Amino acid sequence: MKGHEDSSMQVRIEDRPPVRIAFLRHVGPYSDVHATWRKLRDWAGPRGLLGPDVPLVGVSHDNPATTSPERIRYDAGMAVDASVQPHGRINVQDLQGGTYAVVTHRGPYWKLPDIYSYIYNQWLPDSGYQPCDLPAYEVYRDSPDVTMAGDLLTDVCVPVQPAG
Repeated sequence: MKGHEDSSMQVRIEDRPPVRIAFLRHVGPYSDVHATWRKLRDWAGPRGLLGPDVPLVGVSHDNPATTSPERIRYDAGMAVDASVQPHGRINVQDLQGGTYAVVTHRGPYWKLPDIYSYIYNQWLPDSGYQPCDLPAYEVYRDSPDVTMAGDLLTDVCVPVQPAG
């Protein structure tokens, strides 16, 4: 992608803090996660856990290039404090803090695989970093309910460590 880098493909290295999330696991194609998000919002809303300052986080466990669509695991989650405990199908996990390669993507969610492809296949090999054995995640900085698809901001966060 040399010569194709624009503001959506600028990678920065960040030291990100740990974050505790309540989440609902989706298994299947990434294109079908909207129902999982709706179920999470239906659970969180009555508990007063939603709000404009509550980060929504998607954890991608599988690479769609190497995992069949029906086996892809994705966690639709939201930042919560220690008082929130698992409830029914809602689980809780702590995303590890540390060094992350981060790209802020402006645009529709269906273009996020391009961001991952760029980070892993173009940027990482010459970056001086290598991936860690932790899941990548996305932080959704606004909502598709109130923001046009072309203006959505998403931070794609890939855990890395210095190479070799």
